[in-house]
Formats: sequence, C-alpha cells, structure tokens
Amino acid sequence: MILNKKLMIIFLLVSGFLSHSVSVFAAEQMELIKTKADTNREVAMTYAQIYVEQKLFDEAENALLMSLKNDGENGTILNYLGLIQLQQRNYSQACYSFQTASIVFQDLQNRVYALYNLADCLHQGGRKQDSMNVLKDLVTKEEGISNSAKKTLELIEVGVIPTGSSLPPFQRHARGQFRLSGALSGGFDTNVLLVEEAVASGTAVNDRGSFYYTPTVQFGLLGRVFGQAIDARVVSAYTNYVASNATAFNNLYNRMDLYFGTNSVRWDFFSDVVFLNSGSFAVYNYDVGLMWQNVVKKGANSVWTYEIPLRYQKFILASGTSTDNDRSGGDIQARVSYRSQWSENEMYTIGGYLDNQYSIGKNYRLSGLTIPFSMALEVPGFKNFGLLNTFMAELSGQLFWQSDTNRRDYSYKLGAGLVTPLFETWNLNLDFYYMKNNSNVDAATYSKGVSSFLLSHNFL
Repeated sequence: MILNKKLMIIFLLVSGFLSHSVSVFAAEQMELIKTKADTNREVAMTYAQIYVEQKLFDEAENALLMSLKNDGENGTILNYLGLIQLQQRNYSQACYSFQTASIVFQDLQNRVYALYNLADCLHQGGRKQDSMNVLKDLVTKEEGISNSAKKTLELIEVGVIPTGSSLPPFQRHARGQFRLSGALSGGFDTNVLLVEEAVASGTAVNDRGSFYYTPTVQFGLLGRVFGQAIDARVVSAYTNYVASNATAFNNLYNRMDLYFGTNSVRWDFFSDVVFLNSGSFAVYNYDVGLMWQNVVKKGANSVWTYEIPLRYQKFILASGTSTDNDRSGGDIQARVSYRSQWSENEMYTIGGYLDNQYSIGKNYRLSGLTIPFSMALEVPGFKNFGLLNTFMAELSGQLFWQSDTNRRDYSYKLGAGLVTPLFETWNLNLDFYYMKNNSNVDAATYSKGVSSFLLSHNFL
C-alpha cells in the first residue's frame, strides 16, 4: 500500500511536470509562430515600399497579397495595399482593402485612419454620397484623435473639393480651419507701358518692357456662421517693375472672397482693391460684388460651372480727366465653363464669358465676349515625376457702343508652360504667353510677350 502511494505521488509529480512542459512548449510554439508571421509581414512591407519607390506597383501589390495569403489578414498590410491600389485608380479593390483593414484593426486610431482612406477612395471613385456617409460616421469616432473628417466634410459641402478629386491628407490632431499659402513669381514683360504697335516697332524693348517680381500671400478660413458653412479667402499680391520707366505701374492687388452655400450652388461676396504707383502710391480702383455659382458634374470626368457675377466698380480719376472717360459703374457677366479630366493631372477647360459694362463715362460702356481654353498634359517619359505641359489660348472681342471713336477691339492670347511638384507642398510653374490686341483706335493696338516663373507653397 505504501509502495502504491509512493508510485501515485511520483506519477502525479511526473504528470504535473509533463503537463507544465507541454503548456510551456505550446506557448513557445505559438510565440514562434507569431514572431514568424510578424517577420514575414515586415519583410513584405519592406519589399512593397522598395517596389513603390521604383514605381513597380504590380510587384508591390503582389508582395502584400502573398503576405495576406500566407500569414492571414493584417490591418497594416491591408491599408498599405489599399493605398497602392488607390494610386493605380483600382477603386473597387482599394475600397475593399480599406474597409477590411478598418474591421481587422483593433486600435481605434488605426481604424479611423483606414475609414478615412475608405472615404477618400469612394470620393475619388465618384461615389460622393457614400464618401460623405463614411465621413459623417467618422466625425464621432475621431474625437480626441483628429478633426480631418469634420474639416473635409465642410470642404465638400461648400464645393471646395469637387466630386472625383482626392480628399485632403488625414492628419492626427489636424490643424484648424485655417489655410495659408504663399508664392513668389517673376519674369519679363516686353510691353509694360502698352505702347501702341506703330510706336513699339521703333522702340527698344528695354524702353517699354521690364523685369518684375511679385510676392503673393493667401489666407483662408473655413467655418460656420449662423449654421451656414463659409469659405473666406484674402489674397494680396505686390508687383514691382525693375525698369525705372515702368515703376508707375507698380501695384498692390488685394482680393477678398466670402463663399457661402452648400452642395453645388454657392454665393460669393467679393471685393477688389488696387493701389497703383501713379504719381504717388494710392488707390487706383476698387469694386464690390455678388456672384452666383452652380457646379454640375456630368459623368465621371466632366464638370460644368455656371457663374453670374454682378459688381460695382469705382476708378479714381486723375485731375482734369473728362467724365466721358470715367470707367466707374455697374458690370454684369454671364460665365460658363466645361472641364474634362481623364486622369489625376490631365484635363482641358473651355469656356465663354459675356460681359456688359455700363459706366458713368460713355466711352467705356461696352459689351464683350471672351472664349478661354486651357489644357494640361503629362510630359511623355516624365509621368512619374508629375511633370505637366500646359497650353492656353484666348479669343476676346469688345464693342464700346457709345464711345466717341466707335471703338471696337478684338484680341488673342497664346501660351505654354511647364508645371512640376518640387516637394509635397511646393510647386514650380514656368510660363510664356504672347498677346495681341487689335483695335480701330491706333492707341489701343499693341502686343506683348510675358515670360514668368511661379514658386508656390502651402503652409497650412
């Protein structure tokens, strides 16, 4: 009996040891399996990032899909896969990846990020309402993490972000509703003085043209007043002409816009003030006005924009100027434009503007028509660098129907340029255009060529 008890104790001790050993061994095996899966995912992510840097998107996608197949679903892998698919405009696949990632992620911050990417994917794919529904649901989820969904919803509602375009980048603890950007432009204008054609042919370019530079700053605020979404912007630009004979044309241009309204219809209260260095630096003219705007999306790639601006403008007359030459008065326009965009950067726009100005002075009462055209195309062989060719053309005609000279003008403008992103928030534009204005009044017949560069940066 004693022997049996000893055997029983030994058996229990051995059994306990074996049980503990099996448990430890199983845990170690699970830890090894987990570590191996994590390592495989890290390797897949590394290879995918290398492929993306080399613009080998198919290889990057295959590396991530293989990881998901072998090691199961992972939020980080799925989200990165969605970003790659979105870059290739595979919207249905990208949206599925983001939606799956939002389910797999256990961490709230990562889940919010995946859902915001899903909203971006839906919006770029033309599903504006579905995108807004995701963003509305995110507004409560992102509290304490970000306000990107709330900020983006307001931008969509006031029409700043058109359907089919990408949403602003997601930011944890995103900044407020302020926007700040700046630009520096400069170049050479061959006829700042607008010397008439007959005289210009015998005048050296240096005597009628000038180098110039223009620093510009724009400040914006997006918010709500009495429950109404508003988009306010202020632009200020100073142009300085280097040549001594052109300094009288140095000017400070200021523009204010206050957009309000939702969805496709907006109203814009605007005002312009121009200071000119004519004798002394003082106000040259100002205007105030109200514009109705309607943006209508047709199909996946086409947008029509209709605008009716109504303004009153005031010009400060030099002493001794006849009231017949006072350009102050009312002005009403009707504008329509059509934009077709078949890739992220490639598009063309054509429009038509009717203008009717009833000025105090009869010599500047006019009716006019302007037809502008512009196009942006990716430069062959430089698509991965984001390099674009831009082209523009414009035809314009004006009838001064009560002028003493029975004046009639018609003009054309042709231009081309290059646009390239330098960094994430920097862009560089290089442009040249030629303009010719013809008139039955000799003094109003002139031409000019302007070459310029523009370096812009978004601060907020």
